[in-house]
Amino acid sequence: MGIAIVVFGVCCLLPVGYLLTMSLTGTDGRYAAVLLDARQRGLLYNTALLGTGTALLATAIGAPLGVALARIALPRKALLRLTLAAPVLLPPYVVGLAWIYLGGSRGLVATLAGRDLLSGWTYSLPAGILVLSLVLYPLSMLATEVAMRRIDGRLEEAALIIAPPGRVLWRITLPLAAPSIFGAALVIFVLAVSEFGVPGLLRVRVYTTEVFTAFAALYDFSRAVLVAVPLLLLCLTVACVAAALLGERLVITRRSAGTRPAFLDAWRRAAVTGALVVVAVALGLPLAVLVREALGARSLSAVLGGSGDAIANSLVLATAGATAVLSVAVWLGYSRARARGRIGQVADVLFVVVFAVPTTIVGVGLIGLWNRPGVLGAVYGTDFMFLLAYLARFVP
Repeated sequence: MGIAIVVFGVCCLLPVGYLLTMSLTGTDGRYAAVLLDARQRGLLYNTALLGTGTALLATAIGAPLGVALARIALPRKALLRLTLAAPVLLPPYVVGLAWIYLGGSRGLVATLAGRDLLSGWTYSLPAGILVLSLVLYPLSMLATEVAMRRIDGRLEEAALIIAPPGRVLWRITLPLAAPSIFGAALVIFVLAVSEFGVPGLLRVRVYTTEVFTAFAALYDFSRAVLVAVPLLLLCLTVACVAAALLGERLVITRRSAGTRPAFLDAWRRAAVTGALVVVAVALGLPLAVLVREALGARSLSAVLGGSGDAIANSLVLATAGATAVLSVAVWLGYSRARARGRIGQVADVLFVVVFAVPTTIVGVGLIGLWNRPGVLGAVYGTDFMFLLAYLARFVP
């Protein structure tokens, strides 16, 4: 257990602490020059709009689906839930690539129409919001369903005696589930503003792309650190609020007393139709476009053959990373489950806050810590750095 705590501190806390220290000691007082110019205000606006838009749209898609799964007797509900949750397993970058293949200047729509119709919209902030919403809505869906299953069913049964189902939903059920729904929306906000792949692919200027450009293209470590600080503070603030709202819902699911009435069965047909539309748009369409592009490659076998080493490395690193993450996370989760009072609350906030740190910031912190002469530099040149990055990202 002690080893797990040490690994958590070294991999998850140390990179962030290093960046914060560097922002205070190694930037030569450039805060005003870097953070207050017009470009930074534009980055703040785009980042906030991306996060807010994604949180709202993902919640608008996911919360009604969660209500349907919890309060409507749907056919093959387990399979439907699994299918609706599948988009969250897709890499956002891959989904963004599929939408480019669909709506880009040389995409499927342009090919069928004979002219470019959607590329101006495809490479835009609204497109980024849509792509991220289609990937992240399952978080809102599952949080809503879990919250509604924790509600004492006797409250709804009593209310149904004197009120119609719609009024019970709006006046009893949703207010009780609202903290979890809002907390999930905040988590989605954090994940959206910390995403790099989709904004970079769709040419949307946000803080994550600016950090990457400053560090990887301009080799300006000080500027990368300075630009990372506002994003880091934004994510930490929102994550703290989310942790406070969710509380032990992050780690505990209690059984509700009484039954859970399926009092919205009158909306079953609309719910099934809506669920199928969401599955088609969020899962079926991107996968179909990607399969079409893959089958249309001139030398698919050559591409697969030339990617053999990359595929093998990916599988080996993924297996090793998953094993390491699970080994550490199990001990940390066990420790959290046994914690009581303030210690448990602080642990909840800490885990959510560390998980909210954008991957670009974690990467810059790891590089700054390990890319130096000596033993650390010897480790930096090996695949062990991938394991450190996996631990930093997924242990929380």
